[in-house]
Amino acid sequence: MNLDAELSALAAQEDLPSDLVWRLLRHPAARRSMALRRRDLTERLIEEIIKLGSARSLAANTSVPADVSNAQDLWIGLGLERERAYLPE
Repeated sequence: MNLDAELSALAAQEDLPSDLVWRLLRHPAARRSMALRRRDLTERLIEEIIKLGSARSLAANTSVPADVSNAQDLWIGLGLERERAYLPE
């Protein structure tokens, strides 16, 4: 059993209680998995994921709404605007 893999898989489960989601944000592999796979991220979770350094994984998640506060500026600042093709120019 690989603990990183187990925590990453756990973080991607959308029925996970919010208190566990917030705790898993502190684990880098779980945070990347969450940023990449979850479709139910709140704006507050998105902002925390960005602060903790997983913005690239988050940019690959097509479920993240384009109208999240400052999201477009973030993608452009990271050079990821092409990866987020559905954002308005």
